[in-house]
Amino acid sequence: MTVQICYKGRVAVLSPCRPITTDHMEELHKGLTQSLDQGATALIIDLTEVTHFDSSGLRTILDWAVNLSRERRSLRLVNPNSVCSDVLCATRMESVVDVFATVEDAIRAGR
Repeated sequence: MTVQICYKGRVAVLSPCRPITTDHMEELHKGLTQSLDQGATALIIDLTEVTHFDSSGLRTILDWAVNLSRERRSLRLVNPNSVCSDVLCATRMESVVDVFATVEDAIRAGR
């Protein structure tokens, strides 16, 4: 999985270009870790190019969200397609991770 990272102040916006699945997890982990190493206090995963998750992908998002929350940091998701949105809703992930329509909305919510 190729993950592009863009910084907007202390917010890192990660844009994966493949599904968030077991087969593509290492690149996402690297991107998230790199963002924290660069001093990001909030991480946003832009799901625009993500077609679906598997259980490993959901677990990774959940683990990162919980761990970041303990450190007074945050993980937010942006622009899930209908498949991803349905999965997030069915698994109640939206009760743990905030989901926004746009990157700008996610950034504003953290201020």
